[in-house]
Amino acid sequence: MDYFDYLNRTTDDIETLLERSQEREEQRIENELERVNKELKSREQIHEEIIEDLESKIDWYVERLGLIYKRTRNPSQVEKLKKSLRKFYQELREERRENWRDRENLEESRRELLSELDELEDGDLTDFL
Repeated sequence: MDYFDYLNRTTDDIETLLERSQEREEQRIENELERVNKELKSREQIHEEIIEDLESKIDWYVERLGLIYKRTRNPSQVEKLKKSLRKFYQELREERRENWRDRENLEESRRELLSELDELEDGDLTDFL
């Protein structure tokens, strides 16, 4: 078996190798960018569902609190409902905060990938030959 001599490769072979490498890297970045975009869309949908659910619970507890307050003014029931309302409002704030953080992280990843892609598209690896 003969030893492969890299020194005998032509410039064209090296250019082809570099171009293929660059194309693979661009494809990898584009795939990752697509994944991040899907994640953003998916998480936004999940966030909207959670927000709708929490707002629905809050509305129900507000209505219930109004009814209890008008009918009985039972302090223990009113306080129990207020406590539940505070809990749901806290969950709503936390969900919005977590969504913002998550979105910021994904957007940062997206910006980095776009920057890498721009650098690859602007650069010509064959300049190094």
